[in-house]
Amino acid sequence: MSRTLPNLVLSGLALGLFLGVAATQPAMAQNYAPRQYYSDWQKAPPSRGDFHIRKYYAKPTPDYAGYRTHEVHYFSKKPKHYYYYNPKTQKYWGRCPIENAGKPQYSLLKMEDRQQDLEKIPESAFPPPGKMPAIPDSDPKEGATLDLPPEDAPSFPAP
Repeated sequence: MSRTLPNLVLSGLALGLFLGVAATQPAMAQNYAPRQYYSDWQKAPPSRGDFHIRKYYAKPTPDYAGYRTHEVHYFSKKPKHYYYYNPKTQKYWGRCPIENAGKPQYSLLKMEDRQQDLEKIPESAFPPPGKMPAIPDSDPKEGATLDLPPEDAPSFPAP
């Protein structure tokens, strides 16, 4: 009987330790916030034009509280690219091809080529697609790059 009691106590301690560790796991998972993510597509308000908008949320640093927001625009008249727009500066700053064969590709506009009106940006201003740019407002030395949006371009109703 004296041998059973220590075994029972050890088993109880082991069970308690296991339950204590297991109880903390979901709490740690709930505190996770992605560095960047995209919203679903929404139709732009008629006052803004005939396109779809997807919000892009990003943290300039891993410990940044909250997110900075940019927009991804998809135009039925320009169906080969997603265009990135900064609502704060009200300018387009680049684009990525929709069809990318699984390779991250991006055309980052020079500062002087960024415009509020996409129609005022000549096609020649977009460099050939290259490596992904840094997350907006992040330190490029950190090496964190923009994630491509999910591959689910919105569908436009037939005219």
